Amino acid sequence: MFEKLKLAGQLGGMMKDLPKLRARVDEIKARLATTEVVAEVGGGAVRVRATCDLHITHVELAPSTLRGLASGSDADLQYANRLIAECVNAALDLARARLATELSSAAGEMDIPLSPELVKGMIG
Repeated sequence: MFEKLKLAGQLGGMMKDLPKLRARVDEIKARLATTEVVAEVGGGAVRVRATCDLHITHVELAPSTLRGLASGSDADLQYANRLIAECVNAALDLARARLATELSSAAGEMDIPLSPELVKGMIG
């Protein structure tokens, strides 16, 4: 019974701090919208930049990758497509991880316990 009262008290405190938390989350999201992460695969064959609000800003193919595509081989094209998809996913994973770290850190600063599952749910 006392645990339920303690939990209710914590919930009430969180509700009181909700506007402050929401403002802090909005601040973090705005800052991270201009923060880029970079992923690279295939030994530099493909490099992708993404912002931490999950937008791809740049895809770069190494000259050797372009030369391989110029051959017209189906195998080379499939390999390049696979590398690009892998690199885009890696960049988005890096961006999500950075966002999750920032949100968890902000919650910790405000003494609001956020489980990793809740943070993951917040960023999709």
